Amino acid sequence: MSGKIVTSLFSALLFIGIVTLAFNIQPVKSTWTGTVYIRADGSIDPPDAPIQRDGDIYTLTGDINTTTYGIVIYRSNIILEGAGHVLQGSARPYDSGMLWNGDGVILQRESNVTIRNLEIKLCNHGVFLGETSSIKIYGNKITNNYRGIRLHECLKENYIFKNNIKSIELAHSGIYLDGSSNNWIFENNLIECNILLENSTSNRVYENNITEGEIGLSRGSNSNSIFDNKVVNGIIGLFSSHNNTIYQNFVTHDDGYCISLDESSYNNILENNITASGHEGIFFDSSSQNHITGNNISNSRIGIMLHDYSSDNVISVNNILNNSYGIIVQFSSQNNLIYNNNFINNADQVYVDDRFNVWDYGYPCGGNYWSDYNGTDLHWGSGQNETGSDGIGDTAYMIDAKNTDRYPLIAPITAFDAGVWNGVAYNIDVVSNSTLSDFHFNPDEGAFLRFNITGENGTAGFCRVTIPKSLLRADDGWTITVGNQTLQNYTELEDENFTYLYFTYNHSTQTVTIQGTDVIPEFPSSVTLLELLTLITIPIVFIRKSATEKLNHKLPFPDQAYKRFMA
Repeated sequence: MSGKIVTSLFSALLFIGIVTLAFNIQPVKSTWTGTVYIRADGSIDPPDAPIQRDGDIYTLTGDINTTTYGIVIYRSNIILEGAGHVLQGSARPYDSGMLWNGDGVILQRESNVTIRNLEIKLCNHGVFLGETSSIKIYGNKITNNYRGIRLHECLKENYIFKNNIKSIELAHSGIYLDGSSNNWIFENNLIECNILLENSTSNRVYENNITEGEIGLSRGSNSNSIFDNKVVNGIIGLFSSHNNTIYQNFVTHDDGYCISLDESSYNNILENNITASGHEGIFFDSSSQNHITGNNISNSRIGIMLHDYSSDNVISVNNILNNSYGIIVQFSSQNNLIYNNNFINNADQVYVDDRFNVWDYGYPCGGNYWSDYNGTDLHWGSGQNETGSDGIGDTAYMIDAKNTDRYPLIAPITAFDAGVWNGVAYNIDVVSNSTLSDFHFNPDEGAFLRFNITGENGTAGFCRVTIPKSLLRADDGWTITVGNQTLQNYTELEDENFTYLYFTYNHSTQTVTIQGTDVIPEFPSSVTLLELLTLITIPIVFIRKSATEKLNHKLPFPDQAYKRFMA
C-alpha cells in the first residue's frame, strides 16, 4: 500500500471520528438565575425567564436558580407546568447545620392554581401558600428543603397529593400547615420528613406513605382526620390537640411511640395497626377523655401506656397481643374504662399502680378476654349464680386490690362492621371459641344477619352475639339457625341498648343466621368521617362502636375533573 493511500485512509477515518464525536456531544444545559414573576395581567417578568406561556398554562423551558424567590405568582386560574425542570435555592452547609436561602414557588391570596411536575430543592420553602384556596400541588419532586410545602392561613380546599418529598434532616417538615383549615393532603411519599399541623383544623390527611417521619398535630390542631396512612419507623403524635380522628393507619416504630397523645382530649383512635418493637404502641401523657377502639397493637414493648394523670379514657374492642406489657396504667392515671379488649399472650398482661380503673362495663356487656384466665363458664347472671353459660367467666380476673375485671370474657371478642346508618356507626360483637368469617348484614335484604363459624369437628362451640337494639330487634322472638338446624334453646339477655344472644353447637364449618323482626330503616347515610365525631356525645356504650365505613374521601373533587387535570 502506497504512502498516499495510507494518508488518505487515515484522513477519512479521522474525519469520520470527528463527525461522530460532534454528533455525540450533549449541549450544556443552561440554568437561569433570578426571580420570575407571573403578573396579574398574565405577563412573565422578566421576559427572558425560562417560562413559556400558552393561554393559562405556564411551562418551564429551563432550570432556575434563586437566592431570594424563585417563582412568584400573582395570577389565579393558571397551571404552572414544571416539565421536569429544577427550581433550586441556595441552601448551603453552615457551621453544624444549613443556611437556608431562597423560596421556591410563592402564592399569596390566589385561587385555582395548579403546580405540577416540578423539581424543587435546597430552598427555605419549596412551595409557600398564604391565604390561598383551591390550589393543587401534585406530581412534584421536592427534596432537601427546610420546609417542602407550607400552607399559612389557608382556609379553603387546597390539595397536596402525589408528591415525592425528602429532607436532609428528620426535624424538617415535608408538609407544614399553620393556621390552615379544610385542606386535603393525600397520596404523597415522604422520606425522613414530617407532615406537621399547627393551630390547623378540619384537614384531611390520608393515604400518605411516610418513612422515618411523623404526622404531628400541635397547639390547637383540632377536628382533623388522619386516616389510611402508612408510617414506617415513625409516629402519629398529638400535642394539645382535640377532637381528631386517627383512623385505620398502619404505624410501626423501632425505637419510639407509634401513636402518642400529650395534653390532648376527646380524640378518637380507631382501627389502627400498630407495632412499636422498642417502645409504646399508644402512649398517653396527661391526656383524658379519649376513645381508643378497634386497634391491633402487637409485638411492642408496651401495648398501651396511660401516664401522668391520663384519666377518664375509654379503651375497648382492641386486640392487644404479643407485647412485653399489654397495658400499663401509672402516675395518677385513674377512672379509665377498659373493657371488651382481647389481652392475648402478653408477657405481662397488665400493670397498674395504686389507682382505681374500671375493667368491665357491668353485666351482661362484660369485661375483657384474658388469655391467661383459667376460670370456667357454668353459670350466668350478674352474680354468676344461675345455672347455664353466658360467655362470661364465673369468677373475676384479679389484677390487684383496686382493679378487678368482674366479668371476664371466656373467649376472644370480634367486632364486625355493620355499617353506618342514619349517621351512627354500628358493630355486631361476637364472643366465640370458633373461627369467625364472612359477616353479612344489609337491611335492604331483611331483618337478619349471618356469619360463618369453623372449629375442630366433634368439639363444642358457642357464640355470644351482641346486637344493638336500634339496628335489629325481634319483638316476637329470634330465629337462630346453625347450618341447617334451627336452635330451640338459646339464652337472651339485654340491657338498655343491646340484646345478647348466647347459643351452643357442635363444631364444623357452618353458617349462623340470626333472624329478627324489625330492622333499621333502609337508607344508608352519606355521613363523612368528621361527622362521626358526634358519636362522642352519645352514651358511652355507643362510643365503642367504631366508625368503619369506607367513606367518600378518595377523591376530593369529581372523578372526571381529577382525571382531567392529572393528564
